[in-house]
Amino acid sequence: MVKRYLAVWVAVLAVLGPINLASGQDKADATGNLKPAEDGKSYVHEPSRSRFVLPPGWEVIPAKAIGKSSFLAIRQGARNPGDPTIDVLISWSPLTVQFADVIDGVARKVTIPNSDGKQRDTYGIEHDLLQMLYGAEKVGKPDAVTVNERPGFKVLVDNGPTLDDKESGVVYLFETGPDEQNRWKVKVRATMPKLHKAEGLKTVDEVVKNLRW
Repeated sequence: MVKRYLAVWVAVLAVLGPINLASGQDKADATGNLKPAEDGKSYVHEPSRSRFVLPPGWEVIPAKAIGKSSFLAIRQGARNPGDPTIDVLISWSPLTVQFADVIDGVARKVTIPNSDGKQRDTYGIEHDLLQMLYGAEKVGKPDAVTVNERPGFKVLVDNGPTLDDKESGVVYLFETGPDEQNRWKVKVRATMPKLHKAEGLKTVDEVVKNLRW
């Protein structure tokens, strides 16, 4: 399941290579800008001045880096057969456009290419991508959130990377960095079984609080 989950993100986002989850693995080796802290309880992304504290009891898939982007995946529920599993993929990527162009709570009009001037509403690049992947009816409007005093957006997605309509999930997006010339997009994408959506979303809400700025 973990391989299939990440393989879909490889095909869609072209950012991750094949990843194997070893049974009983508690620590991960980092590459790129994402480094494990000395105590082994968190990962530090120095360029963005942020880190993620590993929640107890979650399995960690070794961190990966493609170019300047870094990725960390964690999973809950894989060790106990029958338990609902929650997969969380966290990424740090250079922010090359305005954050409002990436995600925004207020829709703006954009011209549809080759449509004789017709327009459509957009909530940003990330929201458009989610709609393209899962269908507009599966993707909620962005809601403003604040996590550890950092503003961002939360988008509910009523499907998952396997596209079997048995999963639900959520995307969190934040902007951070040391100065205006060095900005980073931090993205949290979580997926859980649709049957356990309410419980899973509450769990992810708590996991996101492990981001530190």
